[in-house]
Amino acid sequence: MIGGSIPEAPDYASEESWAALPSKLDKADLTPANTDFKNDQQNAKVDVFFIHPTTYYRSYSGNGDVKDERLNEFTDEQTLINQASVFNGSAKIYAPRYRQAALHNFFKRDDSKAEKAFSIAYSDVKRAFDYYLKHYNNGRPIIIAGHSQGSMHGDRLLRDYFDGKPLQKKLVAAYLIGHNIPKDGFSFITACDDPTQTGCIVSYNAFGWDSDPKYYDYSKAICVNPINWKNNGKDAARADHKGGVPKTFDAVDENMISCKCSNGVLWITKPKERGYVMMGGKNYHMVDYNLFYKDIRVNVAERVKAYFDKH
Repeated sequence: MIGGSIPEAPDYASEESWAALPSKLDKADLTPANTDFKNDQQNAKVDVFFIHPTTYYRSYSGNGDVKDERLNEFTDEQTLINQASVFNGSAKIYAPRYRQAALHNFFKRDDSKAEKAFSIAYSDVKRAFDYYLKHYNNGRPIIIAGHSQGSMHGDRLLRDYFDGKPLQKKLVAAYLIGHNIPKDGFSFITACDDPTQTGCIVSYNAFGWDSDPKYYDYSKAICVNPINWKNNGKDAARADHKGGVPKTFDAVDENMISCKCSNGVLWITKPKERGYVMMGGKNYHMVDYNLFYKDIRVNVAERVKAYFDKH
C-alpha cells in the first residue's frame, strides 16, 4: 500500500484470491520431509477455513494488497507450509487472501486508522467466508482455524456465524491459536477440555517457562494445552509430546517439550531441538503451530472422527 490508499478488494470468485483451495496446487498441500504424513484432502469429509496471520511488515499503517506477489509468496512460505498444512490429512483447506492489517496496527489499537485497517481486513475474511459457504461448502462440517491476526478474525467469524446460530451444529472445532481469545467471550461455544470434544475452541499463546509476557494480559484468555488438550488443566509431560516440526519442515521432533497452562498462558520448556524461532522475551509466537505440529495433526483427525461418531 502506497500513500495511504486502500488496495482493491479481492474477488473471491477468482482462484487468485485464494492462497489455498482443494482444487489447485498450493503450499498447504505440502507435508514435512522425512515423515509418513499424507496430504489426503481428496478424501476429506470436512473443510477447514484457514485465516493466515500477519505477514505484511513493510508499512506503518494500512492494509496489504492481495495482488502483491512478493507479499503472497512470503505468506505462503511462512504460513501455508508451517500452519495450514497441518490440516491436510483430515480436511480440505480453504485459505483466502485478504487485505490484512499491517503489523504496526497492533501497536496502535486505539487509533482510528488502526481500527479501519482491521475492519477492512475482516470485511474481506467475512466476504470470503460467505463465498465459501455459498459455492464450496455444500453442507459439510467446518473447522475454523487461524493464527495471530487470522485468529482474531476467526474469533469474529465464530460470533457472527456460529455462536448460538444454526451453523454451530456444523462446527467440528476452532483452532484459534496465537491470539488472546477471551474465555467468557461466547454465549454457547466453550473452550475444548478433551481431545475428542467437538464444537469447541482450541487456543493458546506459547511462552518460555520463566518468561514475562508483559505486552498483553492473558489472564482472561482461553488456554488449551496442545499436548493433553485440557483447558487450564494439569501439566503435560515431555514424554507425551507427539512432536514439533521445525521451520526447515523436514523432521518431527518428538518428546521435545513439556508445557502447562496457567493464568491464560501456555508455558513451555525450552525445545531440545533447533529450528523453533523465539521472539523477544521468550515469546514463541512465531512457532505456535510448529511446536505442536504432530499433536495438532493427530488431534484434528480425532475430533473429525468424534464429530461423525456424534452426528
